[in-house]
Amino acid sequence: MPPNEVRTIDWTSYRPEDFLMFAPRTYWRLVELHHEAWWPLHLLTLAAGAAAGAGLALRRPLAVRVGTLVVALACGWVAAAFVAERLVPIFWPAQALTALLAVAALGLALGSLGLVARPTGWQRLASLGLLAFALILYPGLGQLSGRPASQAEVFGLSPDPTVLAVLAWVGATCAAGPVGRWGRRLAGGAAAAAALFSAGTLALMGSWQALVPLAAVVVFGCMVRR
Repeated sequence: MPPNEVRTIDWTSYRPEDFLMFAPRTYWRLVELHHEAWWPLHLLTLAAGAAAGAGLALRRPLAVRVGTLVVALACGWVAAAFVAERLVPIFWPAQALTALLAVAALGLALGSLGLVARPTGWQRLASLGLLAFALILYPGLGQLSGRPASQAEVFGLSPDPTVLAVLAWVGATCAAGPVGRWGRRLAGGAAAAAALFSAGTLALMGSWQALVPLAAVVVFGCMVRR
């Protein structure tokens, strides 16, 4: 190219997925390596999530508050150990996801001081169903896409099922005081934004799983609407 010639870029030739910075198989391999590094932690996170969900279903105040802390710890752990440590180095926009998960964890920690289970209502049933989906069914979605079980996304280790669990938890609880109200709003707003971030990333990856966090946000919006 001559020294004085200005090179122009045809931006119309780019597709949204060209800005992804990594191949989809790289992300799923990242999930697999994370699981291998922390085996058998996912068994503990699933057991802790199930115990927290049982306490929420039984509506025991102390169990709900302890369970809130469990979900908060899981959310903070995913932010630090997976997103910040593994995903951000290959996808710098994921710094936003790290921040959102950290805010959601902080909101839940504050909410643990004043959250109680909803006594009745369809919101409670829908929230418990979403929580069960995040804990039990979400790990199987990868196999529906042809990925091996070693790449399954698990609550407490991967962002998406953990975010869905936060949305479910916020939807299944109500606040008994001002601190609980602020914590609940903070956690719900940050988790919804994190779910939308994940939906956008999965859409760029060409994965149908983008519909899952998107649908969860819609359900969550219906649950918390007063």
